[in-house]
Amino acid sequence: MTGGIFTFLGEKTARLGYVFVYEGEAAACRRCDFSRVCHGKLKPNLAYKVVEVRDKRIECPVLGEAVLVRVEKAPVKVAIRVEQAVEGALIKFTPQECGRLSCEYFSLCVPTALSSGGAYKIIEVLGFFNCPVRGVRLAQVYLQPQP
Repeated sequence: MTGGIFTFLGEKTARLGYVFVYEGEAAACRRCDFSRVCHGKLKPNLAYKVVEVRDKRIECPVLGEAVLVRVEKAPVKVAIRVEQAVEGALIKFTPQECGRLSCEYFSLCVPTALSSGGAYKIIEVLGFFNCPVRGVRLAQVYLQPQP
């Protein structure tokens, strides 16, 4: 298998299909010989999915026993305006304006794993819902980051 990005994950999370949002390196990582492997190609605030688990293991000062995995950028479930919700369309993502953290849709409307203004492809339209805060109709979709 080729392509993707190699990194190390903790033993419990190093499994096929595991999705995580990369949040950056810890201070202890800067002194580690494996820092470039762990953090070199990952971009902060993007979601990644484990697509391969390797046999290579290291002892990590942050994670404990860590396992080498191959990851790819993962699609993220979000809410977008209904008029944008066309499978296969390329869009620039803009999060919804919402200040109600307790709303059941908040994590869809204001996702942490996407960059505002970034290019994304709509890979699946999941359905529609009415925003309980603003009263507008929104679509729930999976977006795949584009290069």
